[in-house]
Amino acid sequence: MYFENCPVCEGGLDPSTNGRKLRRCLKCDLEEDRDVVAVRNLTRRYYEGVRERENIQNLSLTSSAR
Repeated sequence: MYFENCPVCEGGLDPSTNGRKLRRCLKCDLEEDRDVVAVRNLTRRYYEGVRERENIQNLSLTSSAR
């Protein structure tokens, strides 16, 4: 799930909620709502994918220009 890893350091998040939706990172101590964590992780993964596609396009353009 997208709310299991910290969006800052990618450390594990404490799953014990005590009836709350807050998650605390076991590594960097970030505390955030699990829905916000999920959105931040999805956004980061989206932009990582965009950068990867741009790098692949740039590589193919560079190699085809030779």
